Amino acid sequence: MMGTLNQKVLSAEVGLLLGYLARKVLGQYDLTLLGREPVSAGKLYYVEPNIRAAEHLLGLPRNDFRMWLALHEVTHAFEFEAHPWLREHFNAMLERYFGFLKEDAQHLRATGFNGLRTYVDRIREGTGESGSWLESIMSPEQRQLFTEMQATMCIIEGYSNHVMNAVGRTLLPNYELISRRFSERQQNRTQADRLLAKLTGLDVKMEQYRLGEEFIDAVVKARGHDFARRVWDGPDSLPTMAEIRQPQRWLDRMDGRDIRRSTRPSVLASSRS
Repeated sequence: MMGTLNQKVLSAEVGLLLGYLARKVLGQYDLTLLGREPVSAGKLYYVEPNIRAAEHLLGLPRNDFRMWLALHEVTHAFEFEAHPWLREHFNAMLERYFGFLKEDAQHLRATGFNGLRTYVDRIREGTGESGSWLESIMSPEQRQLFTEMQATMCIIEGYSNHVMNAVGRTLLPNYELISRRFSERQQNRTQADRLLAKLTGLDVKMEQYRLGEEFIDAVVKARGHDFARRVWDGPDSLPTMAEIRQPQRWLDRMDGRDIRRSTRPSVLASSRS
């Protein structure tokens, strides 16, 4: 009886959260992850009712707003389709992440209520650093993987936001209006919206947009767009979360790699002689 009741409560909560998320999504680049079928090109989706609602609520010009959204999602397509390693890298992280979740689920199934003590202990033994509620119940290994995934998502989302704003600023007559009203919408969220965003992880996603875009903006300002595109050279070129928060650290690492590569031939030549 209690199990049935808990399942119904959980289903209602999940339905509430999914309904909330469904009203917020405007567009999505969907690619095949963790699938058994042959890898195919991703697909772009736009949620027309949500787009119309945002246009009406914020008083946005139809064509410019849709172009602004398209710039962001099309950049996601470029990121994954032009760099096949990114899909493989993300797949590998997801497989490890779901492996951790499977282990936790098996532990709870085997230990029952006593298994919850594991999560209490994790919260007590946490690093004390600010983060999402989800991070507080992770093991150190899970938290490290989660941080790696966060860093990758920061660059994926931040790079798209940078392109959306940099290109939009030059192409769209109403860019400043759109950007300002979206910023105001974010700042003026209700307490209920803020709570649901925290519960669903949307606040984490918004932080990804902000940190990632600030990183790309800083790199472009310091070294130009060509240097910023080096984040897509391979997994080793992706910045860590520490580097995203301090872009100069990533610049120094990339410069160090360039120096080592440039001196390698001369070292080999001298050893042969």
